[in-house]
Amino acid sequence: MPDSKKDIERKKKDMIEKLKSGELIAHAGPPLASHEFFWEHLSRIKYSNDQYQPFVQCQLCYEILSYSISNGTSTISSHVTNCLDKSNQIKKE
Repeated sequence: MPDSKKDIERKKKDMIEKLKSGELIAHAGPPLASHEFFWEHLSRIKYSNDQYQPFVQCQLCYEILSYSISNGTSTISSHVTNCLDKSNQIKKE
């Protein structure tokens, strides 16, 4: 059974605290099989022993996003596209 939205939000908060404390690391770079453009703007979250967590961090807005290889990448791709669009709008102003 998939995690509820409340569970995911709770886990995101936990990830943020662990990133702040240094228990987790935001590692730039895509999964080995992925070459999509949006990965250059995301960091995968892992423990120092290379145990990756089901979350990524956007390097444009620093938001933590839920991510699992088995669930696909449409949500994180859309997020990065939206962040890039916002960034470009700000630069034009």
